Amino acid sequence: SARALALLALASAAGATPTRAPTPSPTVASGLEWWLESLTFTLPDQSFEVGDGAAAFKVGLTHVECGGMSLGGIASAFEPPASLALGFQDARLKCTGHVSYKQESFPHLAGHTDLTAKVKGTSLDLTLALGREGGGADAPPVASLPVCALDVGAVSLDFDGGLTSQLLDLFSAPIEKLLV
Repeated sequence: SARALALLALASAAGATPTRAPTPSPTVASGLEWWLESLTFTLPDQSFEVGDGAAAFKVGLTHVECGGMSLGGIASAFEPPASLALGFQDARLKCTGHVSYKQESFPHLAGHTDLTAKVKGTSLDLTLALGREGGGADAPPVASLPVCALDVGAVSLDFDGGLTSQLLDLFSAPIEKLLV
């Protein structure tokens, strides 16, 4: 359906790469629900720095795979002359991957752990506008997103793997608050 294609386009635009084709599930009635539930995609590896000075850490997120998506509701509308408005409510998604960290200065703390992140109660509103640059019939086609609003409802993080995971679990609540 057009809605399912829009979600795949959003994931692709965010740099995600689908990793497997969905397989049928007899427990999900709706085709879109089944498609979203069975879709998995891999996010590109990321690295970034957190903190500054002696408290600076280089953090890496690798092998992140997401799936099990569900939506509480979808709304769509055509807005003349050529815009499509989409709204997604109560989106849920689960991602798993690997986290590594390394402190750049003394005492050079380093470690790694597995991560499971769950997002729920999230909404996305966007409008895709199509037209021609300058409005002329011979002008090149253009697309824009004049409206793109994301509201992340709740994030839960679970770290798994040795002492590092136990330490990170102590700080998961403050980290989760930073993500919403």
